[in-house]
Amino acid sequence: MNELNKLDLHYIAVLKKPINLTNNQQISKTMRSKGQIKSELITIPILLIAIILVIAGHFIMKPVFYDKAWAEYSLAALPFLMFALVIVAFKLALKNDQKAQLEEDN
Repeated sequence: MNELNKLDLHYIAVLKKPINLTNNQQISKTMRSKGQIKSELITIPILLIAIILVIAGHFIMKPVFYDKAWAEYSLAALPFLMFALVIVAFKLALKNDQKAQLEEDN
């Protein structure tokens, strides 16, 4: 019991059940490797692209562009582009989860 620090005692009090993990095991379960962090940072450009698409869509909806055919087609394509970004982000997330599970198993 003297191995547990104050944070662990708080978790035991909140959970109301004993925790059988040692401090080192708890730390290793919560910390991510550099590879996992790097692979999660890859999703930031996807987020930035989505933000740019939203801003561009609002910009194209200005009255100046109402008579332009390309504006209409661009606005029609935006939801499909964003949906494609979501699919790419989910694939990256699944790939990262599979890598994390493989690392945990080893």
